[in-house]
Amino acid sequence: MKKTMVSSETVDYSQKNSWCQIPDITKDVDTFYIYATEYNVTSFEDGAADYATLDNAEMLQGVPVEVTGHASAFADSTNVFVPYYRQAGLRFAGEINKKTGDVNAALYGMPYDDITTARRGSRDCCLLLRSGRPPRLRLHILLQQYQGQRGKAYRGVSKYK
Repeated sequence: MKKTMVSSETVDYSQKNSWCQIPDITKDVDTFYIYATEYNVTSFEDGAADYATLDNAEMLQGVPVEVTGHASAFADSTNVFVPYYRQAGLRFAGEINKKTGDVNAALYGMPYDDITTARRGSRDCCLLLRSGRPPRLRLHILLQQYQGQRGKAYRGVSKYK
């Protein structure tokens, strides 16, 4: 079985198709919403890539539902930004967890790079992480690495299930 490869090129977040949601700026506060993994079932198919492409049908179908069900709660008081990112598939995250004992190892690299790339250049804002089912983009990964690189703390950070 040949595995599908995902391009390691940096995602161009100046393109609208790299975002699930880019709001009109009408409020003083921005929320940068990171949704739970939507690349689940299809990640177990023969030849499935370790990471979802930005045009992965399962992710494109699931993310708007996630945004409507969770991020929309913040839309009345904040500008909610939702980037697509190349998520670790559920199968791959399980393999990495079995091999290393740490599911976070699957989240370093491509998913983290995409999220921090999307976040660069935006206004100082709140970061909202949605977690629930593995693999989770863990709060400490973002804070530890992102703050270390930028030397700047987020104004507010929330994580919820």
